[in-house]
Amino acid sequence: MYNVEVGNIIEIPNNTEFVYVGKMKLLLIMNPAFDEENYIDEKENDLYD
Repeated sequence: MYNVEVGNIIEIPNNTEFVYVGKMKLLLIMNPAFDEENYIDEKENDLYD
């Protein structure tokens, strides 16, 4: 778990599941491009536990 503050840059490695809690503006740069088949809705996972 990490606390993120204004001005932080976060790199999330490929094939890493992640969630965030709270308000956040995100600029997502994805390589390879986003694939909806790999998307997991936050309501359908247990990462919030």
